[in-house]
Amino acid sequence: IMVAVSWEDLYSARSIKRHNADIYWGRAVWYWAQERYPEALAEFITMVTRRHAKASDYVTLSIAALRTGKLTDARYYIDTAINRQRDASTYNDRAYVLSLLGDQETALADVQRALALQPTFSHAHGTLGHIYYCMNRFEDAHTAFVHAEMHGPDRGYPMLGRAAALMQLGRTEEAQALWQRACALEPEECDPVAFRIKYGREDVLYQALEAFTASVPALDPV
Repeated sequence: IMVAVSWEDLYSARSIKRHNADIYWGRAVWYWAQERYPEALAEFITMVTRRHAKASDYVTLSIAALRTGKLTDARYYIDTAINRQRDASTYNDRAYVLSLLGDQETALADVQRALALQPTFSHAHGTLGHIYYCMNRFEDAHTAFVHAEMHGPDRGYPMLGRAAALMQLGRTEEAQALWQRACALEPEECDPVAFRIKYGREDVLYQALEAFTASVPALDPV
């Protein structure tokens, strides 16, 4: 939604309601959609100073810091999030961020906590798949992505994860066919720019997506 809002509208809104943290959120999302992550991070930080910050706010700060290369800040923010709220969602969020930071063992422990609290949490199964993929445990990654697809409405990411794992396992034809089906069902998930904005270049599946895009023709959306 924010991508369709003009910069002038956001600037004017901030001038009128400087106390309103949501205005800074809107500006941050606008910058995010343009892949201008330093500016987005600055707006998110301002937003947090203007309201009682939730755990999810610190998750957002962590990912924004990660995208600007501020890895120490990213770790600080995600640890702050878990200190404020220890539930399945926040454990999963920290697991994903830690996986992006390369700390797969701690990430694995966190996502296992998330799944112990909520066994059918589809996003946690997807995070587990991401972690296993980073650990070169491709059979386990494929199984985790299957569970993510089973338990959640969002099929694009786990199908891409399954396809990437199959490719690593040498099951090329299955992988290519699955990627084509994923793109037909959820074309945005298979668009490199949209994927990069949503998940970032740091996500291990981004490289797989680029490889599929270069070598396998997508089917028409259904």
